Amino acid sequence: MAGWSVAIILALSTLYGEYQVLRANNPVPFSRAENITYGTFSRFAWSLALAWVIFACHRGLGGLVNKILSARFWIPLSRLTYCAYLVHPIVILTLFLSMETVRAYSDVHLAFCFVGIVVMSYATAFIVSVSVEFPMMQLEKLIFRNDP
Repeated sequence: MAGWSVAIILALSTLYGEYQVLRANNPVPFSRAENITYGTFSRFAWSLALAWVIFACHRGLGGLVNKILSARFWIPLSRLTYCAYLVHPIVILTLFLSMETVRAYSDVHLAFCFVGIVVMSYATAFIVSVSVEFPMMQLEKLIFRNDP
């Protein structure tokens, strides 16, 4: 229980530690010491929180978190994620190099671009996986079969 409490505190302090600085109404900037402290320890604290989740799930102490993270519905998405990671720079370059004019920044435009890039990346990843990765996995199974 202590490990989960520390992990939750570390994760929440990393996520919401800059709330006063980033809030829309009356933001209060960090002092120099707070800025250095947050910048130095925030990534380490986040990695410790994730390390605890991994350790606890591996040791069988994950409970509901382990059930959610090990659910079968994540399997198809997990197989596509690496391929989407590989093809997303191509999708981004295709989108932005096809623009004929410079676009002014707006939150709505950026949100549409983000959603479009994610959808196109996963669609492209699905096509690449079906046409390249899955046939290669089947071929690998045939080649490295244990039967003499």
